[in-house]
Amino acid sequence: MQPVPIHTGTFIAAVIVKIVVGALWYSRLLFLEPWQRMSGVTDEQMRGGMAKGMLTWILGALLMTFMFPALFLDFMSSSLSSEPDSAFQPKPPAMVLTVAPESQRFIWIIFDEMDQRIAINERPVSLDLPELDRLRGESLEARHATQTAGFTGLAMPILISGRAYRQSEIKGASRLDVIPEDSAERLDWAHEHTVFSRAREMNLNTAIVGWYHPYCRLFGSLLVDCFATATSHAGRALLREQHASQEGTLSMTGMLFRLQLENIKDLYRFDGLSGSEILKDVYLQGQQQQEYFQIREHAYTDALDPRISFLMLHFPTPHMYAIYNRWRKDFNVDSTNDYLDNLALVDRTIGELRAELETAGLWDRTNLLITADHGFRPDMWRGRYGWTQNMERISAKGASPLVPFILKLAGQQNHVVVDRPFSNIVSTDLAMAVLGGQISTASQAAEWIDRRSGHAETSAAQRPAPGPSGAR
Repeated sequence: MQPVPIHTGTFIAAVIVKIVVGALWYSRLLFLEPWQRMSGVTDEQMRGGMAKGMLTWILGALLMTFMFPALFLDFMSSSLSSEPDSAFQPKPPAMVLTVAPESQRFIWIIFDEMDQRIAINERPVSLDLPELDRLRGESLEARHATQTAGFTGLAMPILISGRAYRQSEIKGASRLDVIPEDSAERLDWAHEHTVFSRAREMNLNTAIVGWYHPYCRLFGSLLVDCFATATSHAGRALLREQHASQEGTLSMTGMLFRLQLENIKDLYRFDGLSGSEILKDVYLQGQQQQEYFQIREHAYTDALDPRISFLMLHFPTPHMYAIYNRWRKDFNVDSTNDYLDNLALVDRTIGELRAELETAGLWDRTNLLITADHGFRPDMWRGRYGWTQNMERISAKGASPLVPFILKLAGQQNHVVVDRPFSNIVSTDLAMAVLGGQISTASQAAEWIDRRSGHAETSAAQRPAPGPSGAR
């Protein structure tokens, strides 16, 4: 069981906010007089009821005092059964192995929630992705590759293991259980045969930079470098505690007041929107933007390390919320920015990474695979912050299971198109085949996919995503 974060400053601030808002609520500045008129209570009756109110408050306080031992025991039990701090620490990194100076490298980029139909097959005319198109023109591109699952919590274990799972479940700070598609056995994902263990068996240095899963706690001992950040979306229910720990109690108190003010405004809104929910979304948008910056910085650093032969990059874009403005080409965003802006950020990221590798002289010996964990999910985002008319138009056909699959092989510039549908569960085996020397051209990769695609289908590809309150 993971420990429940109890922030003392948050508790005190919440009590203060409740008292202040309650006093304002029942003041003549706001709703006292309307409440009196509706309930028929006079000033004299209110003054006469003050003593009863105080007595009730005192009795309630005494009752809470007697209940305190039970609450104390409950919190103590939770504390004793929680995991130690050491469970939240990354595993020590693997030893760096010596590699040949001109050996090939493989970088596997997963852009979270990147949709093939929107980004490529049926791209809106207003969206320009020059770097992605440039890369497609010199790579193998599959136009009907399908997702392995509809949400990251299951899709990433399937991709990293190259094995079909039907369920994943968090069991602790450093444990994620997976259940194979063809079995009821519950397995510890950290002990599964993954792309990292297979690359390490080939005497290759491996690394990962990503978000959502605690990769460093699960696979750190197989990696020479690891950086992982937890997604802010998973902490939505603990937004107040998260804000307090990152911004401080004073800032969090101001946010609580703003949330309460928006709750009052919501009483007079008739457009179906919630100001308090929008305020939360704006905060999470900022958090996701910071996560992208952190991941980008570590990703570019590891990509330029010639000792790393296999590198996985899991970016939190184009996953909503929108964190980029494609018209101004900057990160100043508001509610008018949407999924298309995040796709433009994907394009910018590809261009920046390519430029860095070319400058370092590493581009021509680097194999690059770009795909996604799952496609865009309109049912999850419709009506939320950043949902625009553009979004409504591009999602008119509903969700699509298609994800990008672009393989740029080292030293190659041939453009090969694979139209046959297949699941991108083949990605791990394909990466190993490239690093093992069995595949060196786009034509060979296409033939390999053709041979494998008959065995690559998995029912997990059609699994629906959970609702907004579930895992991403």
